[in-house]
Amino acid sequence: MSLCLVDDIKNTGGFSRQLSKLGSYYVKIGYETLLGLDGNQVNSLWKRIWSLSTTQRIRLFLWKVAHGKLMCNEERKKMHFTNANACPVCKSQVETVIHALRDCSMAKKFWQDTVIANFFVASEIRD
Repeated sequence: MSLCLVDDIKNTGGFSRQLSKLGSYYVKIGYETLLGLDGNQVNSLWKRIWSLSTTQRIRLFLWKVAHGKLMCNEERKKMHFTNANACPVCKSQVETVIHALRDCSMAKKFWQDTVIANFFVASEIRD
């Protein structure tokens, strides 16, 4: 295994955006680079979620939703925890996080019956 020195990386420019301002490499920066994330966007979302005036349980739930960390049947099937990836409620589509929270017939009914019925229509939420 060959090691690459920080000076070598800086000179080639290939991984320079994965280095901190002090020239140190951090896994977090490399991870964000691989995912195409802007560190400022990640920090902004994190700050908005954790500054909400609500319970820790709800903040954690929102953080998991924002980062795709909720276990749904689509993920369970990928991990071989189940053979079926269908939504257990409507049984008509693959259960993804967005399906469970927005697109499922039961979720749609819930949102229509609440004060914030147009939330998902007005928001740009993507899969």
